[in-house]
Amino acid sequence: MSPKKKKLAKKKVVKKKVTKKKVAKKKKPAKKKKPAKKKKVAKKKKPAKKKKPAKKKKPAKKKKVAKKKKPAKKKKPAKKKKVAKKKKPAKKKKPAKKKKPAKKKKPAKKKKPAKKKKVAKKKKPAKKKKPAKKKKVAKKKKVAAKKSELELLVEKAKKGKPADQYDLGVAYIRGKLTKQDDKTGAAWLLKSAKGGYDLAQLDLSWCYYEGVGVEQNHKEAIKWAKKAAEQGEPTAQYNMYVAYSLGAGVEENQKLSIEWLKKSAAGGNQDAKTELGRHLLEEGGNEVEVKKGVELVRQSAEAGDREAQWTMGLVYENGWGVEADENTAMDWYQKSAQQGDPAAQTSIGLAYLDGEVVERDPLTAKKWFEKAAAQDHPDALFSLGGMYLVGEGVDEDKHRARQYLEKAAELGDEEAEELLIAMDKATRPA
Repeated sequence: MSPKKKKLAKKKVVKKKVTKKKVAKKKKPAKKKKPAKKKKVAKKKKPAKKKKPAKKKKPAKKKKVAKKKKPAKKKKPAKKKKVAKKKKPAKKKKPAKKKKPAKKKKPAKKKKPAKKKKVAKKKKPAKKKKPAKKKKVAKKKKVAAKKSELELLVEKAKKGKPADQYDLGVAYIRGKLTKQDDKTGAAWLLKSAKGGYDLAQLDLSWCYYEGVGVEQNHKEAIKWAKKAAEQGEPTAQYNMYVAYSLGAGVEENQKLSIEWLKKSAAGGNQDAKTELGRHLLEEGGNEVEVKKGVELVRQSAEAGDREAQWTMGLVYENGWGVEADENTAMDWYQKSAQQGDPAAQTSIGLAYLDGEVVERDPLTAKKWFEKAAAQDHPDALFSLGGMYLVGEGVDEDKHRARQYLEKAAELGDEEAEELLIAMDKATRPA
């Protein structure tokens, strides 16, 4: 907008200068109306006054000079005289042309002040200041609310109700309403457990087993787990199954462990259902027990238990209580492997290495083995060791093969131990 105004301004200045020149030259000859056109010739008439001896023919000859219409061609300024005479009112029209600058409503359109309004709208920082402070206050209110809730819970727990004591103990251990304090939490769990609350007994058992808030003591852990299990708590019953099957904190007793396992499965514990189903598949003396085992495993698998899904893969791969179907087996392995189960990942790796169910692909097999090996799965470590030992799908590397096999052997893989012994014999000098 501003450049256009500048151009208009320049044009006006030029016009004004031209008009002033025209007026200046016209004022002198204005009295001599006819010779005004030949001002330059008129100046030459000074010697013409001395033409007294002349018979006036000489000026006639000068008319021939006048015929030299070269100055006549300079009638352009003469035309300017006509324009100048007529443009005297036109000069008054110049202010009329100044209406164009009047149209300079562009400055009126100078909504730059409007843009300043945008700057004024930059009240966002101002808005941020107020809400920001309010948020801080809001957070403080939440903290204050938590403190009051904790105080209320402490008051309830002090009244001696085991459920409230359990809630307070969990709050301290998890750091839910206050700063985490395992020791104080375990103390409240103990009070609740002594009051006969089964969940407190279960969590206190865990505290003693892991040494959280109390000194680690497996016998105390089993004692409180048994109390909860006897009240029918399914997870505690499953823990008793593990304790008796492994002899952890108690004397090993497989028969008693299976009894606790059945109670836990009946209570709805998914791990117990899976373990009982697998037990029936492995130890079932008849087809009825095997089918019952398959059904228990299926329930857990459909509920999303990854170990149960892997077991269902074995069921269909081996045809235990069902018609063998390797494709269905792979579907179950995939579901389990996607949840990170190392046994299922190893099974998929073996399938790609064998190439019976899927197209043989050692590189894909290696990837699945590596995922399981990262979780220290012995079978996966053994398989990787074997691949590097013979150079199957990878470059032969006996040193790397030994590393995988040694780690598998440390985790109890007997085949890895035997292979390492064979490797040592082969490298011994004759």
